[in-house]
Amino acid sequence: MLSHQSQFSGEKILIADDDEVIVKLTVLLLQKRGFTVLSANNGEQCLQMVADHQPALVLLDYMMPVMDGLAALKLIRSRYPDVYVVMFTGKGNEDVAVELMRAGAADYLRKPFVSESLVKRIDTVLSVRQVEIENRELIKERESLQGEIKPVSYTHLTLPTICSV
Repeated sequence: MLSHQSQFSGEKILIADDDEVIVKLTVLLLQKRGFTVLSANNGEQCLQMVADHQPALVLLDYMMPVMDGLAALKLIRSRYPDVYVVMFTGKGNEDVAVELMRAGAADYLRKPFVSESLVKRIDTVLSVRQVEIENRELIKERESLQGEIKPVSYTHLTLPTICSV
């Protein structure tokens, strides 16, 4: 079931985790689904990779050296609004989940995770991302079109003129 291509095949996904085993297994899984996969092993390297490659999605570990995942998450979401983030965490309590979601995570997964769960969440997050980006583009287009519309002035018309129209 996991071997078929994702509808988002070709999208770039960055995995940022200091656990080499998780990175290698996740890279293999996502490449089989047709994604272009990049990896980083700390928060600073993750930020540089996001700046250089603008991935659609970052799979980001909560606890990493150099810069933790929460700090990296906040910077990614503030600098790159079209880059969505799914957090990995070994800490599964509600407080951490709430903190991550408030900081801008699209979703989070508790480690160790099941491959099928990861794949489903990635497709869901990428679907939401696609809709939100299209929505922002439509809003910009609407605002642009509204700016082209010239306001009509009716101050020169009198009541009899209006009634005869």
